[in-house]
Amino acid sequence: MKEENFILHDRWKDKKDRTRVVVMSVHWVKNKDGKWEQVYKELLWKKIKIRKSLDEVCHYLEMEIPFSERDKIDKHEKIEVRVYNPNISAEEDNFHCRLITTVLVDCITEYYSAGKQSLNIIGRSPARDIIDSAWSDGPFDELTLEEIAKQIAKPFGIRIDRASIGSPATENIFRFSWSHESPWTKLINECDNQGFIFTSSEDGSLYLWKVASSTRHEGKDNEKFGKKTFFRLSARQGEANNIREIEMVRDGSQQFYEYYVRGNFKESRITDDDCKSKRMHHIHISDFWINQVNIERRALTEKCRRQGNKVIVTISGWGLTDDKLRGLGNTKGEEIFWNPNFLVPVDFPVLNYEKDLLISAVEYNAGMDGMTCTITLTDREVYL
Repeated sequence: MKEENFILHDRWKDKKDRTRVVVMSVHWVKNKDGKWEQVYKELLWKKIKIRKSLDEVCHYLEMEIPFSERDKIDKHEKIEVRVYNPNISAEEDNFHCRLITTVLVDCITEYYSAGKQSLNIIGRSPARDIIDSAWSDGPFDELTLEEIAKQIAKPFGIRIDRASIGSPATENIFRFSWSHESPWTKLINECDNQGFIFTSSEDGSLYLWKVASSTRHEGKDNEKFGKKTFFRLSARQGEANNIREIEMVRDGSQQFYEYYVRGNFKESRITDDDCKSKRMHHIHISDFWINQVNIERRALTEKCRRQGNKVIVTISGWGLTDDKLRGLGNTKGEEIFWNPNFLVPVDFPVLNYEKDLLISAVEYNAGMDGMTCTITLTDREVYL
């Protein structure tokens, strides 16, 4: 990104005390040397909703912008959403900004009513191109899940990274092919079999990672905060994260009494005695290399995932408070926003509830009344 093309660098540097959501449309234009380069145009906006989930590969963006911005954006173009905060350490070229998501525009709706005109925009991560495509390819024989995913993503110009350094390698798949369909349904199933997750990253590439295994402790070596975790949802006095609402959900609509998984001449059958129905869920896996341990883990995961116990918390802001950001000091390389696949301590004394839970989804909202984040948490076992 060229500094002179990033409008925020000049426009917002005088508003040092304000946290801002900044939306940029990205266009490819030829410069005076005849070379293509990206030019950023800032979009005014009225409402923004961004959803990230472990159950969806793509980030989802829904945004309302003034009708005057009509000529700045078109379908299939790229949109970047960033947050400016003076307490975020200046990263190269983006002046105290942190990227939240990158999407491609799926749909633009012009809205007219008495005395009002506006535009509604819906977008998804660039991985939408792979997911929406249907073609035949393969077979890929005796390659790892990661190797197959990279071969599928390469023609679309999408990079696949392991989300954490030193994370375990994916296992070999005996044979992988598909016929006139999207390969991602099969890839997601293989991820479930091996205990991995695919998600989109903020810059539009893809992450392949394991379920979080330890709680977040950003700032653990900071003298002021000691080993107190910054990412903590607590309703204790003096520890509140500006919590607005708490929902405790016990949903059994997708729950089954019996879970049966079979593959490679192996099987696992478990029951959920808390489910008072006779519903059955059977899965047949075509991977000829899958072992008994993965078969049993898949059956248990399916059971845990459908038990439907969730905690949903709505808080002010999209991440760490300004006090905690200042406590971190240099935030470069630190995670400062709420994101899926965090394992965080949850402590609600009034509800007699204290537990480490996994963030399965976040929804960022911004409008005239400020910024909020709705965080959906569940047991880590749901995604193992």
